[in-house]
Amino acid sequence: MIEKGKYIVYVDESGDDNLGYIDPKYPIFVINFCCFEISEYLNFVDPALKRFKFDYFGHDQIILHETDIRKSKKPFDFLEKNKDLKDDFLSNLSKIIENIPFTIVSVIIDKTKLKSQYNKPSNPYHLGLLFGLERLSKFF
Repeated sequence: MIEKGKYIVYVDESGDDNLGYIDPKYPIFVINFCCFEISEYLNFVDPALKRFKFDYFGHDQIILHETDIRKSKKPFDFLEKNKDLKDDFLSNLSKIIENIPFTIVSVIIDKTKLKSQYNKPSNPYHLGLLFGLERLSKFF
């Protein structure tokens, strides 16, 4: 039997790691590590999210991207047409997230400061991973 850990970690980023052009509207790079105890994930998180997806989409293959939801992009374009449905959707999703037992380890890099402080700054993605993994090791 395979030795199993106690946690599962999902990682996602926001922004880009480009230091050549830094968008003044979003000059940061963010990387988040969402940590779940496997037993909590299997018994609560996965069933709650699957149920939510089946309720609104009839299947569970949807990826819940915040930007797509906020901007009502496909497959969330149905939210734009019905305010009550959108309110219901967002309320139900918020309740699930509020009740999910998880820990977030977040790294935010101000690319403008990074670039101004160093002659040859490290790639923000690589820095974010390094700092995040260091924090995860302390968490575990």
